[in-house]
Amino acid sequence: MRGLALEGGGARGSFQVGAIKALYEMGYTFDVVAGTSIGSINGALIALGDIE
Repeated sequence: MRGLALEGGGARGSFQVGAIKALYEMGYTFDVVAGTSIGSINGALIALGDIE
C-alpha cells in the first residue's frame, strides 16, 4: 500500500501538481491520498483521476 500526503499553502499547490505528474510518469500509483487546504483539493482531483 502506498500513500500520498499533501500539505497546504497556496503556492505549494501548483508544485504538487507538477511533482505528482512526474511520479505518475515514473509509474507510481497511490492507494491512499490525504491533504490539507490546497493539498486536499489536489488530493480530491487525484482520487478522481483528473490531475490535468
